[in-house]
Amino acid sequence: MKILVIDDEASTRDLLKMSLESDGYTVFMAEDGPKGLEIFARELPSLVLTDIKLPGMDGIEVLRRVKEQNPDTEVIVITGHGEMNLAIQALQSGATDFIVKPISERALGAALLRSREKFWKDKKLREYIENLEKLIKDTTEELEQRHELEHNLIQTSMDGIIANDRQGNIIIFNEGAESIYGYTAAGSHSALCHSALRGGA
Repeated sequence: MKILVIDDEASTRDLLKMSLESDGYTVFMAEDGPKGLEIFARELPSLVLTDIKLPGMDGIEVLRRVKEQNPDTEVIVITGHGEMNLAIQALQSGATDFIVKPISERALGAALLRSREKFWKDKKLREYIENLEKLIKDTTEELEQRHELEHNLIQTSMDGIIANDRQGNIIIFNEGAESIYGYTAAGSHSALCHSALRGGA
């Protein structure tokens, strides 16, 4: 699993890189937002860890741009003490979680676990929806093909086949019926009505 760490403090980047790599993650690092977004576009990590207070482009803007490029990417923001308003703003903008500096192994592990769980749940949900949509599409196509086959069999049958709906409207008048009665499907309704009137007379 690829993780991108964006933080302007080299000590924080090194600490996170060492901790994450020991857990088996592939880690990419950037010291600011633009560099982080450049790496993100190239490597497409599943998770981004970004400090909220960055020089130039802040972490909130990084979060928004990451979500614009790939809404499925999980983003954890790193905040300092007294920055809860920014953490809440980040969560409202789509962040998965936040951790507070100085970063503890326990807090980092818990945030990563929640992010992984959300990532896999979202992935399974997407797969379920995609499979359901494919099933509906395939079933619809199969029904359309079956209907077309039945229609062709009826229309080309040498036997006369006539059917009407509950209102008495003729809905099937095949070629066999045209040969037997001597008129086309277009004229079948008026012809049958005329025949019925004559019979009634």
